Amino acid sequence: MKRTYTYQSAAKLNKWIAGVVWLFVLLKISVVAVGVLMLIAVYQPMQTALANQRSLAGLNIPITDTVLNLMNYAETVVFLVSMVFIACWILRAHANAQSFRIPNLPDSPAWALGSFFIPLVNFVAPYIAMKQLYQGSLKRVQSQPSAALLPLWWATWLIGGIVARVARSFAVTAEQEANIAHNAHDLLNAINIQIWANKMAILSVICHIACALLLLRIIRQINRAHVALHTANTSENAAETPKAA
Repeated sequence: MKRTYTYQSAAKLNKWIAGVVWLFVLLKISVVAVGVLMLIAVYQPMQTALANQRSLAGLNIPITDTVLNLMNYAETVVFLVSMVFIACWILRAHANAQSFRIPNLPDSPAWALGSFFIPLVNFVAPYIAMKQLYQGSLKRVQSQPSAALLPLWWATWLIGGIVARVARSFAVTAEQEANIAHNAHDLLNAINIQIWANKMAILSVICHIACALLLLRIIRQINRAHVALHTANTSENAAETPKAA
């Protein structure tokens, strides 16, 4: 027997999501700034010094490992908290959409969320579920869905994740190369790899910032449509009550 759903407001949840996502964006912007600073003030001077066979002893390193580690920890915590709130919203939004009998939705809100965690399936299924939710909700209130919003959101999510993994792989390789470096040429090779790792990490962060802001817009539009549908249903029920009496 198919479960029936009732509408529950997502207004408070939306405020929490907006707060943690904007905090996430601000942290990501600071990560980009640090990444650019590392390139300009650390790695490129090291690259130039090694290429010209000069000593690295006189270089000034403006950012310590402690600062970088603290930023990484803060970013990870905020990311995980934002994921919890967004997961709750996905369940709530799909349940609300089911209560409005919007067609072509996934069989259950749990599948819409669970598809994010299934390997290979999570490249396509979450996008399809979000597309069905977004387009179905907006069309029900006679609002024209954006043709580019969802593809851009999903592209930035996938590209950001893939590039981040490549960047981490390059960073690990650079560290390994530096640990076994026997001369300036080997160390220069490690620095070159690290520079590429930093550039890709910056690209990944920019993608994640765009993804977060696009998701906020998607959430707001869906919530607005659901509020309008709930208001319309409430008005209809109120108008029918005197007739029934």
